[in-house]
This record gives sequence, structure tokens and C-alpha cells, in this order.
Amino acid sequence: MRYRSRRAGHRSRQGVRRRPLEGPAAGLAAGPSEALGAAAPRLSASLAGALLTALTVFGLWRVDREDQRSELVNNAFMASGQAAAAFIQLREYGDRLYQISREPCIRSLLASASIVRTPSS
Repeated sequence: MRYRSRRAGHRSRQGVRRRPLEGPAAGLAAGPSEALGAAAPRLSASLAGALLTALTVFGLWRVDREDQRSELVNNAFMASGQAAAAFIQLREYGDRLYQISREPCIRSLLASASIVRTPSS
């Protein structure tokens, strides 16, 4: 009896064929390392693409930010130049008015209250 049971057990194990699963069930039936191994190239390619995209966007944002900063510095420099030019022009006008106001004929016109303008036709 003992001989038969051994032999029967041996044949039953030998008679069962194990074929690899195919399709969606293959990932479920396989262990975690095997399932990840099949998807790892696609996953790593996706992660590499996402990382490359993020780095590109960050680099472009940084360059744009530096351009804005340099443009603001240039604008500030030009604005201060324009302000200095306006200040010089106003100072010249003030000096000229001071010289004109020192003339006696202008003083007499300003002292009289009867400066009349006649409308020109």
C-alpha cells in the first residue's frame, strides 16, 4: 500500500501542468516583484518624462523671472534719468523767472493791480 500511495502522489504532481498566465490575470497572479518588474520600464519612463517636464518648466520660469528683474532694473534706471532731466529743466525755468522778476519794469507791472489783457480778434 505504501508503495502505491507514493506512486499515486508522484503521478498526480507530475500530471498537473503549470502554464504561465496571460493577460490581466498575469499581473494579479504574480508576486509583487514580478508584477512591478513588468510595469517598471513604463513607470520609470513616465516618471522620467514627468521629471524632465517639471525641470523644463522650472527652468523657463526662472529665466522669465530673471528677465523681469532685469527689465525692472532698466526701467528704474530710465525713470531716474527722466526725473533728473525734468528736475534740471524746472530749475532752469526757476532761475530764468528769478532773473526776470529782478528787472524793474516787470516789478512795476507786478506791483500795479491793473494789468489788463485785451482779447485779440
